[in-house]
Amino acid sequence: VSETTSGDIDDYNIDDSSISGSDTVNLVSVGVRFNTSSATQEDFRVRLKDAVGGVAIESNTLSPASTTWTTNATAAPKLYPLTAYTRPEQDTAWTDTTLDTAQVGLRDVLAGTGTVQVTAAWALVDYTEPQDISVSGTCDDFDQTTDCTSDDGSNSVAVAFDGTLQGQSDATVDGSWSITGVTPPASGTIVTVFINGEATPSERAVAVTKYDGTGDITGVKLFQRHLTIGSDDNQTLSNADIDAYDNSVSGDEDIFFEVSAGNDLTVDTSAAYTDEELYIVVGNTYRPASGGGGDVNTTHLENDGTFQADANAINVFGSWQNDGTFTAGTSSVTMTSTTTGRTLSGTLTGTSAFYDLTFSGSGGAWSFSAAAETDRDFIITAGTVTAPSGNLTVARNFTNDGGFTHNSGTVILDTTTTATVSSSNSGTTFNHFTSTAATKTIQFEKHTTDVPVFTFAGTFTITGTAGNLINLYSDTSATQWKAHFNSDQTTVTYVNLRDGGCDTGTSTVFMDATSTSVSNNDTCWHWPTNRLWSGGAELQSATAEVETNFNDGSALSISTSTKRSGEAAWRVNTTSANAAFNKYFVNSPTQSKYWVRFY
Repeated sequence: VSETTSGDIDDYNIDDSSISGSDTVNLVSVGVRFNTSSATQEDFRVRLKDAVGGVAIESNTLSPASTTWTTNATAAPKLYPLTAYTRPEQDTAWTDTTLDTAQVGLRDVLAGTGTVQVTAAWALVDYTEPQDISVSGTCDDFDQTTDCTSDDGSNSVAVAFDGTLQGQSDATVDGSWSITGVTPPASGTIVTVFINGEATPSERAVAVTKYDGTGDITGVKLFQRHLTIGSDDNQTLSNADIDAYDNSVSGDEDIFFEVSAGNDLTVDTSAAYTDEELYIVVGNTYRPASGGGGDVNTTHLENDGTFQADANAINVFGSWQNDGTFTAGTSSVTMTSTTTGRTLSGTLTGTSAFYDLTFSGSGGAWSFSAAAETDRDFIITAGTVTAPSGNLTVARNFTNDGGFTHNSGTVILDTTTTATVSSSNSGTTFNHFTSTAATKTIQFEKHTTDVPVFTFAGTFTITGTAGNLINLYSDTSATQWKAHFNSDQTTVTYVNLRDGGCDTGTSTVFMDATSTSVSNNDTCWHWPTNRLWSGGAELQSATAEVETNFNDGSALSISTSTKRSGEAAWRVNTTSANAAFNKYFVNSPTQSKYWVRFY
């Protein structure tokens, strides 16, 4: 190339590099071989871009004035005139891809009479080839404790990167394994580890993790009949990630899970097991599909890391154990077992609460080993559920169309969202039932053809606030719902009651003046009257009022009581009045007196 005109630019594509995606590019330097056609000086600079349309960076000015050919500089030590440690005008590293689109070039910067001549311009790339890594972890029986001892000499621990099985393996399947001499994959590569060549289905195990791009892959846990998510790399994996080397991709029966074309994960795609488990390793996050549409199907689910469910459907045929964080989003968790002995354990409240939780297995039986909470609905369509012995908190609807055992616990309706309590069978027996969410509307299923009856074995507490009453209604206006209270209730305040029915033999709910009887309520819902006692005779008057001085709220020491000013005085017969006072007195908000009210 010869150039004499100031400002002229010549850029050239460089040949594709042989550098691989796993290599680390340390720097790119531009070299040049040049002279001038005569002893007349002509200045120029070398250039570097990472693409045809990229931003160019340039060297300092080179000023040859000799016909003698030289390389990189006119004087020793003749270092490369331009070096870039990152892509031009960027903080991102060079890669094999950006090197393949790079250009080197020249720009004349002196409008002289000389001619600069260049025979070669090139890019020198300094890079580091990756050192081989190892993939290592443990292998245990289904109990997650006993070391694997199932090695018969024909099986091994194998590894696949994305959809490609690697040539290295550990030929011995035991409690601790390591696959060495593995060429490191690119950061973000999906790594699938499994017991290869295992003839006994019950002894198969698979783990999936994601490479963080640095060093060895450690902490991979293989448990028989488990699909394990994660490793010490502490990454986030989705169903789309897990799909990289599933049963259909690998064509290997040792890989027993499958992600469908619709992005749904089935842990046991061939239905070979009745106890397979999805296990999430501590420090890792499993997020099936951030936008929903990535369902999960497994017998057991155990989470020691983070399970971010978003809007996906989680179907669990066995038990649920959450010892990490379960972020429900707007997901649905459906327990579908048709056998007994299933459990829900670990942290089931707060940030690990469910959104919708449904039990739908005919013949199935589940029990809670800890307090539980739903951010929307709690539904039993079939099977029997034993509630927590503590609190079961439900944000919206409670539906029992199967069996519900209260386990001496408390059901709490905790938000202001309108809630429906329904039971298509003979009814539901609660122990304690509570809502203190002011302005909430609670609708109990109407009573028709003798069902349902809602029984309250413990305390029935419905407490609104002044001006923000809780509405306690039937789900069908003018048709009663029916309640049965095993004992008298005194903790229903600031309530609008409508269509409150009473089962035969029920105890009484003693209401007070903070609540309103809207319409169609039976007599077990009992409001106070203005009956007063004087001189041993009962006085009844809708307008009569008596002020009686007491020592305190319980001593019931009664002195002379007087009617309003200008009216005749009377004395209270303490012998006949004490029992009634002891049970029903109401504190006055003014002075140290009591308005005496009887029921």
